[in-house]
Amino acid sequence: MYRKRRNNTYKFGIFAIILALSIVCSLFAVSPIVARADSTYSDVLADLQLDDTFDADNYPLIAGDYSLQVIQIAESTENNLFVYVYQPSGQVTDLRASFIRFSTGINDNAKYIDYSLEFINSNETLYKYKVLDFEVLPDALRYYDVTAIFRPWDENLDEETGNDNTIEQKSYTVGKLYTVSTVDGVVSYTCEVSETIEITNEYRGFLRYLDGFWFGNQSCDSHFVAFSTNREIDNLLEADVTYTARSFTRSVSLILGERWTYGDPETKIAELTNTQSVDGVGFANVGWSRIQTIDEFISGEDLTDETKNNILGCKYVLRYLETDYTSNSGSGSSYSNGTEVTNVSILRLKFDANGETFNLGVVDDYQSGDDIPDNDPYKWLKDFLEWLVGILVGFALLAFLIVCFPSVLQVFLFILKALWLVLQYVLLGVWYLIASPYYIYKWLSGN
Repeated sequence: MYRKRRNNTYKFGIFAIILALSIVCSLFAVSPIVARADSTYSDVLADLQLDDTFDADNYPLIAGDYSLQVIQIAESTENNLFVYVYQPSGQVTDLRASFIRFSTGINDNAKYIDYSLEFINSNETLYKYKVLDFEVLPDALRYYDVTAIFRPWDENLDEETGNDNTIEQKSYTVGKLYTVSTVDGVVSYTCEVSETIEITNEYRGFLRYLDGFWFGNQSCDSHFVAFSTNREIDNLLEADVTYTARSFTRSVSLILGERWTYGDPETKIAELTNTQSVDGVGFANVGWSRIQTIDEFISGEDLTDETKNNILGCKYVLRYLETDYTSNSGSGSSYSNGTEVTNVSILRLKFDANGETFNLGVVDDYQSGDDIPDNDPYKWLKDFLEWLVGILVGFALLAFLIVCFPSVLQVFLFILKALWLVLQYVLLGVWYLIASPYYIYKWLSGN
């Protein structure tokens, strides 16, 4: 069940056919703001001032506030979509929005996609953008459920993650549902406050599984994102994750040093459900569910201590992608081939909470992990070698004692004989325990 809170302040308006005008949800005033967008890319302030109630003083310059706040969208007569944004830091930093996340379907049909934004112009703290690779639908009733807007992360303005993850795009909550209708050639807009879900603790990484003995070179990388949210979730049903993947080759040689080559990046969306699973991966023939609780994730994997610390506070894990990894070495050089996964963000979560089902857009930064596995793929080999070394050291110590102290051999042989005697009695007892019912039955039946 998709939930939203209706704001009755916003009502339908009448607009000129040749202009795409809109009513907006102002963050600072409850009165509707009418604006214009057309192919001439008019000035953002000129657009907004078409409404007599618009007051630029409601959008002041605030030093140190680097947020983005969507105040309006508008369709153009050429089926383009424009976004009007209040940026409190204004021309001081002159930040540029990069993406906007919205769905043209609502309720169970909601599917959130990130669209690139093209900067058009700005005036003081008001900015105008065009949504790229998007065309207004021909439907009489059109929805824009806007979840978040993004800008590039800035090391001089923004905090780091505190772990080995890096942030590419910083997100800001929008939470507005714009409804646009066309009736008898008249276009009208309404705006409602829609619910979102925000990611709090989070971590991106991957686990590596060997696909053979230690003499082999083929492995499988399982990419994941661990997270918690600002809302209670009783049961996570579905999740959409966007990411960018590109192949890489890393070569290291004594002559040329280290070199990296990459393939073309491709952005994809993984659509996950809690009924999906992956089986039979790697030498250990392991498997997992696409959607896991953090306890299931930790108990099923040999995570490094650093990874366990990084996912503290997370409640769910999305295992959204598997990629191949190969490595070869010899003659003073080594090569490895794999897939680099970056720009990972959760788009949508469908979940049960307090007896209701929610299908919401997610406010989540674009983040990337590093190139180091979050488990130890050779742990089983290390454990085996430790066991083997322990056995060999034990035998070596025993041999040393026997040579230096001949009586130790007599003691050792006595212990072996005692153990053998005990084993015989145990086996005899097991035999009587198994066979006695049969002999008792034969005695009772007179045979």
